[in-house]
Amino acid sequence: MKTVPAWVDVAEQLHPNALAAPAPARALDAPGVKRSVHGSVFPADVRPGDPVSGRARLASERDRDEAPVQVWRISPLGVELVRALHLGAARAGDRIDLALQLGPDRVRFHALEIASVREERGRTLLSARWRDADAPRVVSDRRVGARWRCGPEYLPTGIAPSGVRYADFVHFRVVEISRHGMRLLTSLRNKFLVPGTTLDATCSFPTLDQVRLSLRVARAEVVEDAGKPSLSVGVTWEAEGTRAAETVGQYLLQFSPGATPGHLRSEGLRVRSMSRAFDFASVTTDEEYAEVLALRKLAYVHAGKVSPDVPDAQMGDELDARSRIITARHHGRLVGSTRVVFARTDADPLKHDDYVKLPSWLPPRTEMIESSKTCTHPDFRGNDLFASVLKQMAIVTLGSGRRWLLMSCTDSLRPLYKKLGCKDVGVTYVHPTMGLRHHVMIGDVVSMVCGGMNPIAWHFAIGTDLWRFAKRSGVVPRSFRLAAKVRLIRCLAPVAALVERMQRRAERSR
Repeated sequence: MKTVPAWVDVAEQLHPNALAAPAPARALDAPGVKRSVHGSVFPADVRPGDPVSGRARLASERDRDEAPVQVWRISPLGVELVRALHLGAARAGDRIDLALQLGPDRVRFHALEIASVREERGRTLLSARWRDADAPRVVSDRRVGARWRCGPEYLPTGIAPSGVRYADFVHFRVVEISRHGMRLLTSLRNKFLVPGTTLDATCSFPTLDQVRLSLRVARAEVVEDAGKPSLSVGVTWEAEGTRAAETVGQYLLQFSPGATPGHLRSEGLRVRSMSRAFDFASVTTDEEYAEVLALRKLAYVHAGKVSPDVPDAQMGDELDARSRIITARHHGRLVGSTRVVFARTDADPLKHDDYVKLPSWLPPRTEMIESSKTCTHPDFRGNDLFASVLKQMAIVTLGSGRRWLLMSCTDSLRPLYKKLGCKDVGVTYVHPTMGLRHHVMIGDVVSMVCGGMNPIAWHFAIGTDLWRFAKRSGVVPRSFRLAAKVRLIRCLAPVAALVERMQRRAERSR
């Protein structure tokens, strides 16, 4: 991990996407208490032997080199210096240039205003704030710009060794994230989180992974969190490689309201998989059905299948009333849907009967489910939402005790369906409303789960979890040959991951 090897201008710590100031709130100090440059924070005394030193000069004397100055006390909000001879003329309101060495970090402050000059035990102390400490703020839920609030029940946590004190660690929670910045909450006991210092942190993201991040403090302030004073620290963050950024993006997609794949992608946060971020259910109310009709229209208009003037009501038909409509939601927002029909007898009609005469060699209708009107929200294209919907169709098929899945697709989706193990039944039709040719296809779901498809596509469309679920459900035949086949396919996981990385690289180059 990186530290700061040379003098750093603190003004450069504030990135455009770093955390902006939250909404103002009440001061935390009791009435009548005289405030210092440290505000509500009890500062740390700099002891002999601490790896803390400073050099300073009057800002009006920049033609001179900075000279050593003793650091007397320090906190995330301010500093107290023992006035040296070369600062003998300094008064409150004057400005100084200050360079600090704090453990491995070197930081520089330009034109730092002296807040007060006072005597203490025979020493003259010059006090200065890193920023205005007179207006502590409460934790804000307000989202500003490209910044996402972390789910309060699943906050990322982190730990980093102190660069100043031996065997001391900074423990923190991450409450807001942007592509280049984070806001942390930590204890007031952490005294050396001075703007410009760095933390080599290990962060844990719930349900995902631990990643190493290099954090650089931009600013700190006292806030009220759950009725108690805490230290809010705005930092910028960097990480080597892409894994950390993907973990952050995956976490935000799963737990941060308002985060979408497109928005994250535009900020440079790639998401490998969305499957954990979706909640699947079935339509049970008129309100939910109205949402499905609106999503169908949105998806079909985006794909050029229907006119924007078509009413939402025309996106449904009489078959919806005796179907199960599966929905996928992301933080409550409907983003995917498909309809499945269970024929109770071989004489029951299917939607495909409206368009074509189905071949007589197909399995009995009581052994199939029919899928139609599958759609996904345009904001969630280019990820595994479609594959997640297909998995749900497979689960519903297997859970119903049936084996076959009947569906149709346009020319553009036909190659994908073939990779998934679906086969043409030999008939096509032109949809009367969309005007597009559709191919009727059938898939043996049990065969698909057992590897009867492109082995690389198996990792994306089925995967180990669905295979294990099918085994527990007893729908997969007990067969040494099938088990060996799946084990062999699972050995291709590194190849599937390489293909996925190549696809993402190709997308980024477009």
